[in-house]
Formats: sequence, C-alpha cells, structure tokens
Amino acid sequence: MSALGLFGLSLLGIGAGTYATIIGAGGGFIVTPVLLLLFPDKTPAVITAVALAVAGLNSTSGSINYARYKRIDYTTGFIVAMAIFPGAIIGAWITRFAERGPFDIGFGVALVALSLYIIFRPSLRQEGELTGNIVRHFVDGEGTEYAYAFNLIPTALVSFAAGIAAGVMGVGGGIILVPIFVKVLGFPARIATSTILFAVIFMTIASTATHMVQGDFNLEEWRLVLAIGAGIVIGAQIGSRVSQKLKNQRILQLLALALMLGGIRLILQGSGVWV
Repeated sequence: MSALGLFGLSLLGIGAGTYATIIGAGGGFIVTPVLLLLFPDKTPAVITAVALAVAGLNSTSGSINYARYKRIDYTTGFIVAMAIFPGAIIGAWITRFAERGPFDIGFGVALVALSLYIIFRPSLRQEGELTGNIVRHFVDGEGTEYAYAFNLIPTALVSFAAGIAAGVMGVGGGIILVPIFVKVLGFPARIATSTILFAVIFMTIASTATHMVQGDFNLEEWRLVLAIGAGIVIGAQIGSRVSQKLKNQRILQLLALALMLGGIRLILQGSGVWV
C-alpha cells in the first residue's frame, strides 16, 4: 500500500478510536468492515488479526485516560477480563475456517441485531438496582456516586461467550458487552464503557497472540496495524475526553447507530449487492 493509503488508514484510526472509545469498544467494529471492503482477497483470519491488534492499542490508550478520570471499576474489569480471555482464543482459532461471504453476512446480522436490541429493548434492570451477589459502590473522579450489582457466574459466562464472538468477528468485545452490561445488568453507561474497554485489553492480547501463532501476520499486516494504530491511539484520547461530557443515553444512541450502519453495509457486501 502507498504512503498516501497508509496515511488514509491513520485518519480512519483517529475516527474509529474517537467513536469507539466513547461507546466503550475497541474499534474493531469500525476497522473490520473497512478492511473487508479494502482487501477483498484477504481471509477473515487475517482481517480479524489486524483489527484486533488495532483494537488492543485503542483500548490501552483510552483506558489510560479513563483511569485518570477514575471511571474504571477494576474489580468488575478483571472479572470480565478473566472470562473473556479464553473465549477470545477460541474465537481467533475459529476464524481459520470462516469463508468471506457467509462471514460478512453473519457479522452484519449480529451488528444489526445488537443495534435493534439497544433501541427497542427496555432495560431489564434499572441503574442502581442492587440485585446480585457482587455489589459495587463506586465514586468517579468527578465525585459522582454509583451503586450497582451483578451475579458472578452469569456475568462470567456472558463474557466468555462475548470473547468467542468478538474473536470471530474481529471486534474488541465491548460492542457486545456494553449493551448487555447496561440493559441487562443495570450498569451505568459511563462506568460500563470505561470498565469494558479496560477488560478488552486482555481480550485483544489473547486474540492477537493466537493469530500470531497461526501465522496470520506478515510484514504487510503489521504495516496496516501501525498505520491504523497510530491514528487510533490519538482518537482514543479524544474519545475519552468527549465521553466525559456525554450523558448515558447519548452514549447508547451512538452505540446503536454505529452497529446499525456497519451491519447493513456488511450484509449488502456479503450478499453481493454492494461490492
């Protein structure tokens, strides 16, 4: 790829990092569809390998800022990370057997389904409803107090399943877990986004290592990672600052919009309607 093309990918990284960090995702849900479009000859395993490596950079950069704002619930984050880690390894391995057409359609359907869930599904629990065997009382850097609770085993199982799905689709996992944590578990959106983004760091490490062992990276793939990653690290810093000024509902609306647009695009591409 030319220097101009790599620069364009860096600009993509800035946009992806900004948007993804606001909604608590690693950025793979933006990067993966774009790479699928730009590199139709690359296998799903290679595309997801690049996207997950980039998502890891985004998650790390955004988490650094969220840590400064004291918005990360580390206790919950480590629980999610330990469950999502093995799932990510399994998901990365599964990509070796995926075909591009069905892969694009399946990924697209999953994104659209998640967006509709966010839009139309009322929360099963309200923020602050303390129903669960792990109760969290949390105060962020602005002095805002939060209280929420969750059950350990269901949360771990959901995180494990999300790790598998994220590893297959080339996303960081936040795009799947944030809606569940907010709509089902009753987490405040601002805490869920920053905490899940932190957990995604561990998920992307597991997935990227698996792809490296499988031989899904060569010099060209690492150039793509560096080009997009340079922009996404900057974008993550921007996104974490913007997120401080957004209300919980606005964060969810941005999440639903991103899922819907990306999903429709991939369904059309996988069906051959939009090549």
